[in-house]
Amino acid sequence: MGELEIPLTESELTEPGRCRERVRDVFVQLLCTCWGITSNQLTNLSNRAQSTLTTPGTSISAHPQLYRDALPEVKFFCLLQKLLRICGYDDFGLRDLAAPNARRFRRQLSACINFMKFREDNKHTLDTVLEDRNEMFDDLEDLAEKSMEVQDQLGKVREEHQSKLLEREEAEAECQE
Repeated sequence: MGELEIPLTESELTEPGRCRERVRDVFVQLLCTCWGITSNQLTNLSNRAQSTLTTPGTSISAHPQLYRDALPEVKFFCLLQKLLRICGYDDFGLRDLAAPNARRFRRQLSACINFMKFREDNKHTLDTVLEDRNEMFDDLEDLAEKSMEVQDQLGKVREEHQSKLLEREEAEAECQE
C-alpha cells in the first residue's frame, strides 16, 4: 500500500472490523486513484440529482436530507463495487463496509493492487493502441471529407452531363425539323 501512498498499519489490516472508518478511507483513496477523481467528486451529487431533490411534488422532496445523505453513499458503494469487479473481485457487498473481515479485506486490497500494477505495466501498450486509433479516426475523417468533395464533384458533373444531353436533344430536334 506504500507504493500507492495509502498508509495502512498492520493492525488496520489484521483487524479491519475495529476501524471501519479507516477501511472506508482506504477504499475512498483507492477509488480516487483508480478512477482519477477527487474525494469531493465522489461525495458530491450531480446537478440533476440536486435539482430532483429540490423539485416540489416528488416523493423525494418529502425527505430531501435523507436522500442528500444516502445518495453519496450509494454512489460510493456502486463505484467501489464496479472497481472491485473490474479488479476480478466479484463478491463485494455492504457487509464488507459495515463489518469488514480481515481475510476479505486483504483479498480486496490484493485485487486492487494487482489490477493497478497490471494497468501500469500495460499503460504503454494502451497508449500506443489509443494513439493508433486516434490516427485512424483522423484518417477516417480525412477520407470522409474527400468523399464529400468527390460526391459534390460527381453531382456537378451529372448536372453538366444532363444539361449537355438536353442541348443535344434540342439540337437533334431542330435538325429533324
